[in-house]
Amino acid sequence: MTAETRRYTTIAIVLHWVIAFSILALIGVGLYMHNLSNEAPQKFALYQMHKSFGITVMILTIARIAWRLMNPPPPLPEGMKSWERATSHTVHVAFYALMILMPLTGWMMVSASPTGVPTFWFGLFEWPHLPVLSTLAVETKREVAGALLEVHELLAFGTLGLLFLHVAGALKHDFVDKEGAVLRRMIPGLFGQATPPSEGRGAARAFGGALAVFAAIALIPVVTSLGGGQPAAADDAGPSGVEANWTLDYEASSIAVSGVLQGYPVPATFPNWTADIDFDETDLAGSTAYVRLDATTATANDAYLDTTLAEADWLGTADHPAIEVRVTNMREVGEAYEADIAFTLKDQTFERVMAFVLSIDGDTATMQSTVTVDRFEIGIGANADPDKSWVDAPLEVIIDVVATRGA
Repeated sequence: MTAETRRYTTIAIVLHWVIAFSILALIGVGLYMHNLSNEAPQKFALYQMHKSFGITVMILTIARIAWRLMNPPPPLPEGMKSWERATSHTVHVAFYALMILMPLTGWMMVSASPTGVPTFWFGLFEWPHLPVLSTLAVETKREVAGALLEVHELLAFGTLGLLFLHVAGALKHDFVDKEGAVLRRMIPGLFGQATPPSEGRGAARAFGGALAVFAAIALIPVVTSLGGGQPAAADDAGPSGVEANWTLDYEASSIAVSGVLQGYPVPATFPNWTADIDFDETDLAGSTAYVRLDATTATANDAYLDTTLAEADWLGTADHPAIEVRVTNMREVGEAYEADIAFTLKDQTFERVMAFVLSIDGDTATMQSTVTVDRFEIGIGANADPDKSWVDAPLEVIIDVVATRGA
């Protein structure tokens, strides 16, 4: 071949192969995840890594498109027919569209997911959900997320089809038509030498613009939180109506909820809570207590789970920042005690019987209790996880109290 063969710029070559191998890996991992059972312990971590790499591919594609616009690709071989040139151009345009649409539909699907599981970019910070989808009604979310999943999968298979055409076309031109000027443009040295292009221009603008898009999206939660609208803390509540005659030792006391997530027990605690206790061991029926938990502080010591807990179908802390509990009608049952409890969660009140163990040594009292509730009965994740794919139905409320007589 006598015509000069010019190759792509180094930046274009690096971006091409990084994005190409990332997409192939994402499609492979996606198919693997899809066939995993919900009980598989690695499924959650794989989903998070899949989402993180998908976001990264979307940002790198923005940089790749910007670089291509400022640095046009080398010309195609002179011997290519007009329809072959048109096909090559169409395939490239379709590839760029898919490289944006695949992660975008994945982002949309996650935003519409009724489970409300957040995305943390490689575990470093939360990538926000799209508000227009995350605020939909749960049933609508389920339908939209299902439709987006199908689109996401179709785009993945479409990418594989385009990849086949892309590779087949390159091999045809080099090994069938003997043009020898296609593969060496993107893989210089392996299939022959190609003339390096003039130094590329606009790297700062291409990568700076892509990083600006990344930062603008990543900072949405920070900007939103600075805008106010924080829920009221639990200790902003008015009088409980209980004349407390015991003082709690909050350092030694705790309230926790334990659930089973994909086969593993996961405890969540409420660091901020208050209790007023009016207790007289000689007048159990007249004894009472009032507890108020700041639901906004509920934590499982895991960024993913903490963000999920705040979602509307779980604790719904944005609209319901507190959980209130009233304890009445205490009585002895054998060597233990029972009491009636009424707790208000997301504006609904539920009644249960609480068995507890009480020990009083002088002026110090210790109390332990474990109350089992069905999360479906109290509206916790009933719509987000109706088939117990992630969290089992029973939840254990574990209470440990240490108090000293005298308010």
